[in-house]
Amino acid sequence: MGLRKGNLRTHFKKRSQFEPLASTLMDGPLLHNVPNHSELESLVMETTAGDVKLCILKLDGSCFEVTVPRNARVRDLKQAVMKYVDLSQQNKTGDGHISWKHVWGSFCLCYEDAKLIEDSAHLQSLGIKNNEQLRFEHHVSSREVRYHSPAQKRRFYHGLWKI
Repeated sequence: MGLRKGNLRTHFKKRSQFEPLASTLMDGPLLHNVPNHSELESLVMETTAGDVKLCILKLDGSCFEVTVPRNARVRDLKQAVMKYVDLSQQNKTGDGHISWKHVWGSFCLCYEDAKLIEDSAHLQSLGIKNNEQLRFEHHVSSREVRYHSPAQKRRFYHGLWKI
């Protein structure tokens, strides 16, 4: 085939093109000790400088996996989480809306002891590698100055007059 390192992902445009090659490799003598297709896929991703697979631990103790590029930022990770949760929510209930502004205002992703709050931070600079586990934690967003709209102020002061 003449593929160079890092070129495997761009060569196979569709997963259906990758499947026959993977099954052929699994039957061969080189990969006879690799138990399943998902492990082969993770080996290919590690060797081709592809994506990073991360396990996200939810508050209820269950996990799900997302995949982001190696040079991803926290913002990209959040988008991958939102995409996964939105798709799984649509598959389960059909039509459900999640207020992500509320979610990210109340919770954050954490890796070891670090809270991933800065959206522009690179995952690699935080030490996050392939097959790492991140978790959701409660987070109170610190806003130095909170501005209230005139309507909010009016409702608040109107309520004080009733006391």
